[in-house]
Amino acid sequence: MTKTTRLYGSLLIGFVLLAVGPLAGMAKAADCKALEVSIRKERSLIKKKAMITDAIKVCPNDAGIMYQDGYSYERLRKYEDAVRSYKKAISIDPGFAKAYFSIGDIQMLTKNYKEAVNYYQQGLRHQPA
Repeated sequence: MTKTTRLYGSLLIGFVLLAVGPLAGMAKAADCKALEVSIRKERSLIKKKAMITDAIKVCPNDAGIMYQDGYSYERLRKYEDAVRSYKKAISIDPGFAKAYFSIGDIQMLTKNYKEAVNYYQQGLRHQPA
């Protein structure tokens, strides 16, 4: 048996395992995490935004990817869109402290100080200093 044959056989088995059973969900979660990591590493905001758009299609219920979406909007100063994405991340994972802190930061920038304090307090409940 050649290396190529073994490689194709391994790939075929891997695809079958991914397509059926409880492993499919675990594999998808791992793929979403890998997408989030690659998005975080990308330095170009334009490339990052395109990667996020594609990642959301594949992983619409991934809090980390939604957080990255919010962060990219925040960097573009599209604060309403950023807050919407951060809130989506929180709805997926209510314990996602960074999303609360990020909304708090935006509330500070937009001079909504009471709201900012509220979000900072919520973030601290999930990630004490």
